[in-house]
Parts: sequence; C-alpha cells; structure tokens
Amino acid sequence: RHLEVWGQNISCFFYSICGKLNTTLTESTASEREGRFMEQVKIGAISSFLKTTNIFREVPLPVLEEAAEHCRISRHKRGTILYRKGDPASLMYFLQQGYVMEQVYYRESVDVIIKVKCPGDYFGETAVMTDMEYLNTALVTEDSSLVVMPKGVFLQLAWSNHTICQVVIRE
Repeated sequence: RHLEVWGQNISCFFYSICGKLNTTLTESTASEREGRFMEQVKIGAISSFLKTTNIFREVPLPVLEEAAEHCRISRHKRGTILYRKGDPASLMYFLQQGYVMEQVYYRESVDVIIKVKCPGDYFGETAVMTDMEYLNTALVTEDSSLVVMPKGVFLQLAWSNHTICQVVIRE
C-alpha cells in the first residue's frame, strides 16, 4: 500500500511537472510569437519612415524592409553628441523627430554651425560614402528620435539603387 501511495505521488508529481512544462512551453511560444510580431512592427515602422525621406523615396518598399531589419530606433536627449569630428564613420542617421546640429570647431574656441537637421533629414552620408571619418560633430539640440543604419547596409542600398547617390549629389 505504501508503494501505491508513493506511485500516486510520483504520478501526481510528474503530472504537475508536465503540466507546468506544457504551460511554460505555451507561454514561451506565445512570447516568441509576440516578439516576432513586435519585430515585424518595428521593421514596418522603420521602412515606412525611410520611404518618406528624400534619399529613399524611389527605393522599393520591400528593399527598405530588408534594410530595416538591420536598423534600430535611437532616442537621445538634448545635448547628446552623436559623433565627433574624427570618429570612424560607421552609421547613417535619419531624423524622425527633434533637431540635430552639425558643427565644426574652428581653432580652439569657436563653433561653426554647418547645418541644422530637421525631421526627415539624414546625415553622416559623406563620411560613410567616402569611407572617411566624420567631418563634423553632430549634437542633439532637442530631444530626438533617429533611425540608425549601419554603414554596410547603407552602402549596399546605395550601390544597388542609383537614385540614392543622385539625391546625395543634388542635396
């Protein structure tokens, strides 16, 4: 009789473990589905935004969706320096909201403002396309949201879509 009770306890124990395991697997699968869904939403948001910019207006959306898989959205507070003159150029920036100022330091104490970037603008292209260091400093002047694209992804887009280079030359 003791073995019978023990056997029931063991089967209850295994049932309990299997039930928890099944629930965990179901939750994990649901969590993974939610993660994949959120990733697709992010990719859709990034590619849709990129499509609205001058530089990517003529690029097919499926091509931008593929590129968006390698991009991220980056948020920065006012006063953040995104890069400094002389830093290796590894990223392209696309401003979703806020303002960013490109500036250079002249001599030791004078800042010269080159451009103020507004939503929809891009920057970092010259250094990225010429495989040089950034030629200026980019300073966030108002809390901003940016799409950040790795250099290799941008160059691949530019090489396969000549309109990108035409826009950069015109602007």
